[in-house]
Amino acid sequence: MERDNWEAFEGIDVEGRLKGIKTLFIAEGQIPSTADEYPHIWFQPQWLRRHGYGFIPALLEHSLVTLEVSSDMIANIPKEMLDACHIVLALPVEIAAVSLKLTDTIRLDLAPMRVASTMFGSFIHSYPPEYVDDKPLENN
Repeated sequence: MERDNWEAFEGIDVEGRLKGIKTLFIAEGQIPSTADEYPHIWFQPQWLRRHGYGFIPALLEHSLVTLEVSSDMIANIPKEMLDACHIVLALPVEIAAVSLKLTDTIRLDLAPMRVASTMFGSFIHSYPPEYVDDKPLENN
């Protein structure tokens, strides 16, 4: 399935703690006029970099909102958005998918002597067949 050119699409969240919820994913362009009909709206990093966070508070009245961000974006997210939205921190680590056993540990170094860690097998794992319900929105 090729989603690279989809500005907005709908599907079932398969990647986060809201897994299983019908979701509007926004990657580019305008927020669709039907956005408030979705229980969950997921903003992808490229959209947030281009448009910022100003549109999001109004959407929180109707929907759960996820902000997918990279580590370089965290410091620029307004505190009220960090508090109100579900944050998915995307850390690309392609080698881990083929090298780690489910019993191996993933550690995040947060500060000196402050870490967060979990077993690789404790993560929510998503695989290509789970994305079959994704479809582009027509007529944003």
